[in-house]
Amino acid sequence: NAMKQIILIAIGLLLVGGEVKAAEKVFFCTDQNAGGLKWAKNGAVKVAKFVKDRFTLKVLSAKKRQVKFATSTRTLEFNCRLTPIHTVSCIDAGVGAKLFYFNGLNYTYASIYGTPVGGDPNIVVSHGTCTKF
Repeated sequence: NAMKQIILIAIGLLLVGGEVKAAEKVFFCTDQNAGGLKWAKNGAVKVAKFVKDRFTLKVLSAKKRQVKFATSTRTLEFNCRLTPIHTVSCIDAGVGAKLFYFNGLNYTYASIYGTPVGGDPNIVVSHGTCTKF
């Protein structure tokens, strides 16, 4: 349906922003589901459900985003790009182990900065939705 595609593209463009520093777009995002891998101190790994997280997303430009998780004191910087199918793909500007994929107001998140030795951080994958602040 052409109208549905136009609506999805319009929503996707809300998260894209412009390169010119205009008014920031701010979104409040909430996980619908979260899971991943946890390591025990002895090195054993198990699949686990994780607590659903919330975060604030600031769209600074077409290529820059900031994310502030409710459970963290730090704000993370992300480098983003518009994909050929009009979605947005982002990777953290730090170690490059946190990934976001935005399709309109829906997202998938992965933190692969895990350790196979035990302790935190664990490997997490989640998905959820965002609403405009």
